[in-house]
Amino acid sequence: MKKRRRWRRWLRPVLVSAAMLILLGAIVTGIVLLIHSLIAGPKHAGSSSSQTSSAVSKAASSAKSSSAPRASSSPNKVSSASSSRTSRPATQTAPFTQNDAKYFSGAAFLGDSLTEGLEYFSVMDDATLLGETGLSTYTALTHPQTIGGKKVMVADAVKAAKPSVIYVMLGSNEINWMAQGDYIKYYDKLIDTLQKGSPQAQIEIESILPVTASYEKRYPDRSNSHIDQFNGALRLMCNSRGLKFLDIASVMKDEDGKLPSSASDDGIHLRAPYYNRWISYLLANK
Repeated sequence: MKKRRRWRRWLRPVLVSAAMLILLGAIVTGIVLLIHSLIAGPKHAGSSSSQTSSAVSKAASSAKSSSAPRASSSPNKVSSASSSRTSRPATQTAPFTQNDAKYFSGAAFLGDSLTEGLEYFSVMDDATLLGETGLSTYTALTHPQTIGGKKVMVADAVKAAKPSVIYVMLGSNEINWMAQGDYIKYYDKLIDTLQKGSPQAQIEIESILPVTASYEKRYPDRSNSHIDQFNGALRLMCNSRGLKFLDIASVMKDEDGKLPSSASDDGIHLRAPYYNRWISYLLANK
């Protein structure tokens, strides 16, 4: 009996040790598989929705003569902007001339997906269009954008174009989450950066554009009254700096101070006739 007890006392720790080793091996294997899955990540078709950026290039002349595009998704906070597009609208209606195109030949346009839409108008053939989906005053200062296949800061892209005039339209992507004071602070700093890199250029600030009634019902933090408040602050900033403020919003509104439903498919991105209004406003306010 004593020998059997000694044998049991010896076997018990061996079995316990073996069980612990098996458990430890299973835990290590699980950790390795988890790390591998995190590194590999799930694969998605298309580009990420986080700060989607696309190089802005000239569209084919047939596309330009047919229409202007709109992004199907609304501009969101910087981390959730997307750039999927809906079908294009009917043909251009404004009779832009060669002299009009010549006027924009030395210009650079900086903005978000709304500015991207200008690339489909032949009057902008010789302008430098730096429209990036999801761009805001904050990301224009802090995040490189993919332009011409390269990651560059927008101020450097503007500098490389050597423009005589820089049109800036930013705000649609941040008014729903950024305080008005911060918006003006970042805008002010962006202007300083642009002036430093392109001292020869005249900088003109374009207003934030209105949205439709149905759009502001869906997104009350982007209401037209909220947009008007930001535009008022933007105008004051321009006055204090001696910059030209282009109130493009004024030619986009209906009698109720909203973007007409006929102007947009998604409530914010413009159809061709309203891009014509935008371009015509610039030509009338040289």
